[in-house]
Amino acid sequence: MKSTFVLATADSRLHADIMMIRLRRAGINIDRVSAVFSRRFVPNSFFFWLRRPRTLRSHTPGESYFAAGPLQKVIGKDDDVAAIRGKLRQLGFDHHAAEHFAQSLWLGHAVLCVQAKDADEAAIAWHIFSHSRAEMIAVSGQPTRRASVPAPDIALSHAWLPAVAA
Repeated sequence: MKSTFVLATADSRLHADIMMIRLRRAGINIDRVSAVFSRRFVPNSFFFWLRRPRTLRSHTPGESYFAAGPLQKVIGKDDDVAAIRGKLRQLGFDHHAAEHFAQSLWLGHAVLCVQAKDADEAAIAWHIFSHSRAEMIAVSGQPTRRASVPAPDIALSHAWLPAVAA
């Protein structure tokens, strides 16, 4: 059976650590969890739980990225961080999700990934990411739901309000 990948963004070191701890407490095997992050965003949990992060090449001077966990194999040993979009598309993520996660890395956020063995484990990962308030969550093979942008509140003056018949 083909694995399902569940991706989420973490916008701070603490955020990534909290999600990692919650995944562990829920029984997700640590060998099924991956992360991609920049050097300036190294969460504490990744050096404790994830083994041997691989350095990814970057075309930005002074910037470096790491990949840890099973996602390293997908990215490949010779790839750089710019190839992440294409690799995510190969895993079954739509264009919007691939672009968003690549952009998140560029902004200094971490991307967490659970390689779920079945639908139940994917649902657990999605639930944890959702309740941890991940900015974006995507599941391979599923269309990405875009959050609707709330319309700005417009204070209408009384001149614009419809006249009420008495």
